Amino acid sequence: MATKKRGFTLIELLVVIAIIAVLIALLLPAVQQAREAARRSQCRNNLKQMGLALHNYLDVCGSFPPGVILQLTGATDGNWGWGSYILPYVDQGPLYNLLTVGNVTLNQAIADTSANGRLQAMQKVIPLFRCPSDTAPDLNTAHLINGVALATSNYVGSNASRSLRLNPGGPSSTGSIVASNGMFHANNCVRISEFQDGTSNTIAIGERAWELRGAPVKAAVVFGMQSNLEVAATNDRGLLQILGCGYVLMNSSTSTSGATDYQRNYSSRHVGGSHFLIADGSVRFISENTDHNIATAQCDSVMEALMGKDDGRVIGDY
Repeated sequence: MATKKRGFTLIELLVVIAIIAVLIALLLPAVQQAREAARRSQCRNNLKQMGLALHNYLDVCGSFPPGVILQLTGATDGNWGWGSYILPYVDQGPLYNLLTVGNVTLNQAIADTSANGRLQAMQKVIPLFRCPSDTAPDLNTAHLINGVALATSNYVGSNASRSLRLNPGGPSSTGSIVASNGMFHANNCVRISEFQDGTSNTIAIGERAWELRGAPVKAAVVFGMQSNLEVAATNDRGLLQILGCGYVLMNSSTSTSGATDYQRNYSSRHVGGSHFLIADGSVRFISENTDHNIATAQCDSVMEALMGKDDGRVIGDY
């Protein structure tokens, strides 16, 4: 006599489906965390490679590269920034040679629209300049130069512990930071001897996101900036296209001053903080909760002291 084969009942099937759903729900966060850990590692490595490039530049030239060289002064004119000057030291020698950085202006390079010309080269993604956790488009459509979008960067050089400034200088008589006291500024190359706080206590480069919590931060541009301004009131041109400062708290998408001044600061899509390249070549992940006093113009907090190279403040652990 043939025996009947017993199948799953509806309840048993639903239980199995429920168990599988629970397992997937438990597994997905772990997978996402593993992916983010890999992205953070790649971001950290990008900055490490930039650190090696800066020190190779130092060995060859006797100083670190300039933040920007101001060749042109028009409102829409482009000027070459620090990202262009380190290209030969980040395995981008052919690109550097094609652009002939400094021998032609950034405007002239943008005007070269020939096949395989300069503009086409500047509109290709350079993975080293992109944080894999960020959501920015390949071209920075928020920060145009001479009306053209160039390759996006998620990394900005450290300009000042307060607001963006073209020129270096000391504090005012009351101790307020009124000039660039960071590593990068205009038409000037910083030497090791100028790091009175020590290179291990000074930020060189930090991250900047494309957007945070729906607010446009606009990231940065690889090759340079538009105009010769410190920053425009609309935050659409000037030093903020390639440099950062301590005017607003890290990872903030609001501002107590100008409505969009947070676009000048440091930020990332990593949870809890951002990666920073220190001037000695090391890379640190600094918490967004690190002491940072934006209520005064003095260099009187840990983050401000890290951005300044000669403030004389003892930093300690952070």
